[in-house]
Amino acid sequence: MFAGIRKIIEVANAPGAVNGHIGSGAEVTYSEFELATYEDVKRLTKGLEVAVLIKD
Repeated sequence: MFAGIRKIIEVANAPGAVNGHIGSGAEVTYSEFELATYEDVKRLTKGLEVAVLIKD
């Protein structure tokens, strides 16, 4: 399940990007992690504390 991006690590804009805005062709690197339960996913999306497994 995808519930949003929590931490962007790097953005490489495509040639011709205007004013540094992310657009078509940009490459975005972000952290991935796993949660134990769906309840943890709901807690995380509400900004509450949960235990996560980082997959870097």
